[in-house]
Amino acid sequence: MTLEKRRSLRRKASFNRKSFDPMNISMPKPKFDLEDVLVSQLQLSDVFNNCVVADGTPWHTDGTTDSDHLSVVMKSHFTFHRCFNDTKLNPVWQAFGALDVKSQGKLPISKLCKEFSSVFTMLGLAADMEKILEQFAGSPLITFSQFNRYILANVDCDRVNTDRLSVACWHCAKSRYLISPYVDTLHSVVSDNVAESMFWLFCVFNNLMEPGKYPAVVDYEEAEMLMRKIMASLGIRWTNLDNENLSSSSSSTDDNMSSITEDQNLIQSQIQVSFHQLLSIISDMVGVDCMRSSSFHRSMQWLCLTEYKSVMKAGWLQIRKPGTETWKKRWAVLQGADFVCYATSNCTTVKEQLHLYPSMHIETLPNQSQKRNRFRIVEKEGDLNIKFEHELCAPDSNSAHSWVNLINIAIKLQSTGMTAKTAEVCERRVERHRRRNSVRDVQRKKKDLRRIYSRLEEIRQNRTEIEAAIAERARKRQEQMEVLSRMDDVYERLEELHYEDRMNQRTIRYNSLRRANSVRRDGVSSSSDSTEESVFVDNSSPSTISPKSPRKLREERLHLERKLEELRLSSCLSSHGTPRHVTSSPPLTSYDYRSGSVENMSTTSTDWSLTTPPELSSFMSSNTCC
Repeated sequence: MTLEKRRSLRRKASFNRKSFDPMNISMPKPKFDLEDVLVSQLQLSDVFNNCVVADGTPWHTDGTTDSDHLSVVMKSHFTFHRCFNDTKLNPVWQAFGALDVKSQGKLPISKLCKEFSSVFTMLGLAADMEKILEQFAGSPLITFSQFNRYILANVDCDRVNTDRLSVACWHCAKSRYLISPYVDTLHSVVSDNVAESMFWLFCVFNNLMEPGKYPAVVDYEEAEMLMRKIMASLGIRWTNLDNENLSSSSSSTDDNMSSITEDQNLIQSQIQVSFHQLLSIISDMVGVDCMRSSSFHRSMQWLCLTEYKSVMKAGWLQIRKPGTETWKKRWAVLQGADFVCYATSNCTTVKEQLHLYPSMHIETLPNQSQKRNRFRIVEKEGDLNIKFEHELCAPDSNSAHSWVNLINIAIKLQSTGMTAKTAEVCERRVERHRRRNSVRDVQRKKKDLRRIYSRLEEIRQNRTEIEAAIAERARKRQEQMEVLSRMDDVYERLEELHYEDRMNQRTIRYNSLRRANSVRRDGVSSSSDSTEESVFVDNSSPSTISPKSPRKLREERLHLERKLEELRLSSCLSSHGTPRHVTSSPPLTSYDYRSGSVENMSTTSTDWSLTTPPELSSFMSSNTCC
């Protein structure tokens, strides 16, 4: 038969042609040896510490012992884990999301009533179908929040059969997931192995769903843990290339990689995986051919038994009833709080079933010559009276240790109302929330530190700029003081020149008077003239005094004036950056360099108006006239 003809014979969704039968797909049975290793590693002390009473108080209080508190809690039945979530109705939410193809969060009421008829039957709402239509008759669409409130308000979860409800919800959602490439589109009917594998994976996914999320999703880490279990059950080695690449380069950039890893943790904490995405991940990692094989069917069977049915251990044991000496070989299964013994590994004939209570104990027994690795489940009345006793014998010591440990965990967890698998999932969720909160706290503190560091860097930069400005001002002030000192020297020299000029003028006048006196002495003079001569002539003084050259004094004075002008301009440039217009003081009739200006120039004031000298030429001209 050609490929085109086979495709033409196949009808769309031909697997739906059979009438719905809730018992058509059955749950797997523990027909092979298995042990839930993760449950065996569960720390009961952590579970008890994370349990709270209905009023929110912790499990253990300071005023009561463990036994007293457990007895109170057992009577109250109002204890729960901090992260406990009832998963019985999760298949309903998953089926609603499967029908909502466009992910709009709402469905037509007519479509909901048609597709959910079997689901409503399992929920006990078949008689209220007309009531549903009347309640939401105002709108042709019903949102997920409205549907959620209606189901929670009208359904008693304690009376719901979880297995049958999962089958009914799978009947509504299977057309969304039994598609290519997960199933062979060339066959008119989906094989039982593929249908059962997908259904069991559907049940496991519903058991791990995050509460309060729509569409139905699981956390990224839960999906990774689920993939690791699938790969291990298939015998495929788990490899994480991204982590290997990061670890290979972490030796050179530890700081950068630590920040990258923390950012990745924050990103991964926000990733949610839907069931459709999980199927796509499985097909990419194990291959489509492997998903259709019998090995994948057996892997999903093991996964459904451990993750959904809460089977902790299954294997052969020898059992001896109280009051008998014969040992019988039985296939023992520890499922939740039930210890069931079958005649064979096919799990068809139940020989004995024991429900574990918190009042029971598990005890190891000493080895005998014929029987070794013995232990017993016992229930006592008081300290000495034995109410119930069940003796068992394992084939080896490792198996006996595993049975004792797992039965002990199942007995002690009965006081919390949770199975071991539920406690394991809750503990992972608590640890995940704490770790992510700690990562968020670290990131928040790092952001605060970065902000503080940037603020300190800004303050340090501002301080550096201020220090540089202060140093620049100090340098300019030092330069100004040097200029003032040099101007003081110039003013002092100008005063000396002024004094020398006055002395020179005095000398000239004195010489002119001597010459006039000598002329008079040579002529005929009267007694009155001789008297006047005695007044003006000083015999002790020399005959003539040679005055300094006025030209040299004038040149030196002009040189000092130019130097003083240069100093004034340099002071203006250093203080303001650009030379300002310098105006000279009005001419004065007399000027004393020592009286005010020189003293003011020697001060440390930055008022540069005091450095403006008067016009020296006016003073010299006025003094010359004198």
